[in-house]
Amino acid sequence: MSEGRLATAILTRPKGRNQALQEALQQQGLHSLVLPALVLEERPDSFDPLLHHPAKFDLVVCVSRLAAQSYLTILKQHSIVWPAHVRVAGVGQASIVPFRDEHVVSEQLLLYPASDTPQDSEALWQVLQPHLSSVSTVLLVRGQKGREWLGTAFEAAGKQVQRLTAYQRQPAIWTGDAVTQLRDALLSTQCSILFSSSESVAAILDNVCRLGLESHWSKIGGVVIHERIGKRLQSEQEKRNLAPLQRLRYASPSVESMCAAFSELACVNKT
Repeated sequence: MSEGRLATAILTRPKGRNQALQEALQQQGLHSLVLPALVLEERPDSFDPLLHHPAKFDLVVCVSRLAAQSYLTILKQHSIVWPAHVRVAGVGQASIVPFRDEHVVSEQLLLYPASDTPQDSEALWQVLQPHLSSVSTVLLVRGQKGREWLGTAFEAAGKQVQRLTAYQRQPAIWTGDAVTQLRDALLSTQCSILFSSSESVAAILDNVCRLGLESHWSKIGGVVIHERIGKRLQSEQEKRNLAPLQRLRYASPSVESMCAAFSELACVNKT
C-alpha cells in the first residue's frame, strides 16, 4: 500500500476519541495526525439535584457520548442510583454507549437511531414518536451551546424540558510540535481532514488561517460525518474567502465508515 504512506488523515475529534479510527487507518496503510479541534471540559458544578435528578423526569436525552459520560460521573459523585423506570435516549448510538457499558439501565429503556439512519436529533425524534404519549418531563443533557432543535420539538409537543450543561466546548489552539507535523504533512503528503461537528469546523478554519496555511486549503480532502456539518463548512469557507474543498466524502460517525472515506480520498487499494 505505497499510496497510503503518502497520505495523512488529520483527525480532529476531541482528545481520547481518535484512537480507534487511528488504528483502523493504520491497518489500511494510512498515516494519521491527531489535532483535536475542540477542548471539552466537564461541568459538574452545573448540576443541581433539585433540578436535574433523573427521578424527576420520564426521559433523559443525551446529545453526545460526553454528555452521557459527564452525567453519569455527576450522579456517581452524588451517590444517585438510576431510577428503574426512567428511559434514556441518545442522539446517535454513541450517546448511549456509557449507559450500556456501565449497565446503568436495561437495554429496553435505551432509545436511539438505528445504525443505518442519520445519527442526529431528527432521526431520534422519529424513534421517540411511539413513546411520547408516556413522556411529560424531559432532561436534555448537553454542552454549553448547540442546536436547539430537539428541545424545541419537545416543547412544541407539550413536554416540560429542563436543560443541563454537563460540559463545555472551547476551540483548541494548535501549537508546538503538532503544527510542525501538520506543515510537514501538507508539504509532503496528500492530506484529508475530519469534520465531526459544526463547532469544530470554525475551530479548524480559525487554526488554518492563524497559521497562514490558506494556500494549502483547496488541496486538502475532507471527511464530513453529517450533511449539516457540510453546510457549516461551506458557510465558514465563504466567510473567510477560502476556496472550497474539492475532494469531500460523506461518512457516518462509525469508525468503519470514516476509515473507508479517508481510504477513498487517499486512493488506497484496500484489496
